[in-house]
Amino acid sequence: MESNNKKGFDMEAGISNQLYPMMQELPQLRWAFIRKVYIILAMQLLLTVGVAATVVFVPPIPRFILHTTPGLAIYIVSLILTLIRMSFFLLVSLSIFCLYGFYLFGFFFCRIISVIFY
Repeated sequence: MESNNKKGFDMEAGISNQLYPMMQELPQLRWAFIRKVYIILAMQLLLTVGVAATVVFVPPIPRFILHTTPGLAIYIVSLILTLIRMSFFLLVSLSIFCLYGFYLFGFFFCRIISVIFY
């Protein structure tokens, strides 16, 4: 087995043109894939912010969702469809995380209230 401790070889500098040992694809392809993933995530985040801002700042939309039967039905159906698509492990871990967060915030606010009012 050949040693990589040759004079002038620096693993951290990436002189060997490989990101990891036994790399078979070109680094340019890998970086292009990573760039595409980040672009997709950024676009999803912008779309989410845009839709959320529209729902919050256009008064008829929350009124429709909160005060009409079809709006409430759309909300409940979308909630159920989201829960159906999740796996059981994800639901359990999300529930544990939320319960921990509720406990943490409850303890924090009880402590703040006791300091302020008592």
